[in-house]
Amino acid sequence: MNKVAVIVLAIGLSACGSSPEDQLKDCTINGLQMIIDEMRKGSKLPQRMIDQQDKNMAEARAMTWEQLLNSDTEVFARQCLNLQKQDPEKFNEMVNLY
Repeated sequence: MNKVAVIVLAIGLSACGSSPEDQLKDCTINGLQMIIDEMRKGSKLPQRMIDQQDKNMAEARAMTWEQLLNSDTEVFARQCLNLQKQDPEKFNEMVNLY
């Protein structure tokens, strides 16, 4: 098996081994990170804004799924919950995005 196939298989198996709450948390965090990355791409954001985004992401990563669901990230968390039910393939992409 080539290296790429082994990596893809390992990522898939690691996602399968995660609890549903962990997968929902990963989806939410990855969605937030994707938005931040897009905002930063080609932008000249002030350093204080970048620092604040990094701080917010660190706080979000430290939260449990339930805390994410009951915080400012609720919209993103609910989107992941809907994806999990309605589009499992896209949900798995978001879980394994980073």
